[in-house]
Amino acid sequence: MRIDVYPDGFTDRLRNEIEKFDAFHRERRGSIDKIEERLLESLKIGRFWYVLSSVDGYRSYLDSQSVKERGESKVWARERFTEEELEKLLELVVNTALHLGSENTNWSGTRKGHSILYESVVDAEDSMFKDAITDGLRVRLNNGRFWEELGDLRSGINMGVPGYVVDTVLTEHRRDLDVSFAPKGVELFRMNRIGEVDLHLISDEGINAYIDFMRRIAPFLKEEDMEILVAPYVVACLADREDDIRFEDFAERLKDPFVKGYLGGSNHIRDELAYRLALETEFGSPYYDNLGMVVDVLKAVPEMPDMVERTSGRIKDSDRRARLMDRLKREDI
Repeated sequence: MRIDVYPDGFTDRLRNEIEKFDAFHRERRGSIDKIEERLLESLKIGRFWYVLSSVDGYRSYLDSQSVKERGESKVWARERFTEEELEKLLELVVNTALHLGSENTNWSGTRKGHSILYESVVDAEDSMFKDAITDGLRVRLNNGRFWEELGDLRSGINMGVPGYVVDTVLTEHRRDLDVSFAPKGVELFRMNRIGEVDLHLISDEGINAYIDFMRRIAPFLKEEDMEILVAPYVVACLADREDDIRFEDFAERLKDPFVKGYLGGSNHIRDELAYRLALETEFGSPYYDNLGMVVDVLKAVPEMPDMVERTSGRIKDSDRRARLMDRLKREDI
């Protein structure tokens, strides 16, 4: 099978190709059943995931049809579509998935086209379309799914799938990540973003690969986008979700010239860090010197007096606030 990937955008070409496919199939078949009718209508309105599962079976990381059910879907498809039609259908599905995004975000599938294609075809051993995914298309899908799932990277979202995908791309497919895709990637990220990204959900190796990638893409993105992307790394340097120290060299990580530049000039990043330091001061682990860690971080951050003010202003417990200020005073800060 050969897939022709169209230029970006849910273009007139794609719409025209869908209309031509619809007309050709109806004329060849003479009459079609209800499932065919639903499939063709879904193709017209962008529900590519329904089309794909109808002819190749449903698969996802969380839930899938049985092998028998998926096999039945493929038998049904081959009884109604020729091999040439199935090849064209895949082309239309792929282009819809890659380009529909901003057209209609009421369906979550339109915001996760790369992710859905990857888990439904690339990661599916029994997909009849698996061999049609070229290396170039696989690289495109890895780039897209990284940014799509990064926007969803928060605790409790989609049963941990965003963390799995982001970490897998960063650790196993980092060579696929393309700086030239980053502007498009940020669009996908913002489309899926529901709050601050939580890098605690990925591995140490993934976090290291993440900040390396941020360094590479910084020249290609707007400053406000980079602030949103660097902030999760700064917070993740401090402690893990169980309030244990994660990186022994956290202070050095914050002094890294690339990170320090954003720490010194971004109100967003400074506010995110201050919020985290306030939480560490108020609710830190009784088995770890959280105040010591907070003080060490404050020492490493540019414009320290401003950072102390931002942090203390977010500590609601007056006794805890007083303890921090006393510790700073004893250390001549």
